[in-house]
Amino acid sequence: MPREKSHDLKLLLIDVGKTSSESGFAESAFKLASQFVQRKVYSEVNDCFGIVLIGSKGTDNPLNCGNVTIANYNNGVFSTANYEVLRYLDHHIKAEKSNHNSDWIAGLEVSIDYIKRHVEKSPGPVGDKAIAIFSDLGCPSKFEEKFDSLVEKVANSGIEIHLFGPESIFTDYKEGSEQNGSGDKKLKTKEQENNYDFVINMVNSSGGACGDIATVVKSMANMDRKKKKAMAWKADLEIGPDIRINITGYINLRREAPKSWKKCLTHDNGEAHHMFS
Repeated sequence: MPREKSHDLKLLLIDVGKTSSESGFAESAFKLASQFVQRKVYSEVNDCFGIVLIGSKGTDNPLNCGNVTIANYNNGVFSTANYEVLRYLDHHIKAEKSNHNSDWIAGLEVSIDYIKRHVEKSPGPVGDKAIAIFSDLGCPSKFEEKFDSLVEKVANSGIEIHLFGPESIFTDYKEGSEQNGSGDKKLKTKEQENNYDFVINMVNSSGGACGDIATVVKSMANMDRKKKKAMAWKADLEIGPDIRINITGYINLRREAPKSWKKCLTHDNGEAHHMFS
């Protein structure tokens, strides 16, 4: 009997709370998350997706963490990349935006537990496990109370943590500090500064990656635009019943299997970051 193929788990932890919704970041997060899933719909890889929302209008999770919701598009369980996931990300998720604070620590707790329960119940082997945090990290969080225990849980479970946020959290510009240049840079708030320091620590310790969402979305849009040498083929151009002209034809569009998301983005400073795959 052939050995059952393992599947990887990709959990999308998306901020729909107050600062994320008011700044417009949530819309960019929905778009990027949808692009990740779209790339997997026609792929031969066996990835399974789950979605957890932080700062949501309601509360729906086994740990009863406030304003944290496990998306129920597939009855609250992991599923392969399909149109139900895309329909949720493209349409239904917008209804969850709220004016509640979002706590990434609470969301991470629920996400780790969500993955753990899936692994325990999974009939087949589970391969790589990853959590992608889509957040502006703008709301206060109780990271000091639970950070150490979460780092231990992440390490023991072998989960990679990735962070996708606005450009401002990856800069050194802070509220109350002077800016260089034209002054059009967005400032990093105190909450973002504190949260970022803890999140990036977890990202680095787990072997994950990070990137500003605008750059990632732009790069994703350009990934398949590389020109390829067209292959010619001989054909006859028929004009009416009596006229036939020998021509050389080219295929304008060609369907190809999507490439892996594990690509490198080269930033202006020359550093390369592996993307969530």
